[in-house]
Amino acid sequence: MNPPELIYQMIAYSFMGFETNWCIQNGNLNFVEPFFRGMNAILLLDTQYKDSVEKYINP
Repeated sequence: MNPPELIYQMIAYSFMGFETNWCIQNGNLNFVEPFFRGMNAILLLDTQYKDSVEKYINP
């Protein structure tokens, strides 16, 4: 498996974890902010793009 595939797999497992917790808590879990901040961390986004996630967190 190459690095892009590993990164994709990690993101998919991360989302599945958030989705599972959301289901367990009957939709009463706000996972949008931690999910997008986690994606920034996993993808090591350049700091110039740090604020781009804000439009998804605070629409």
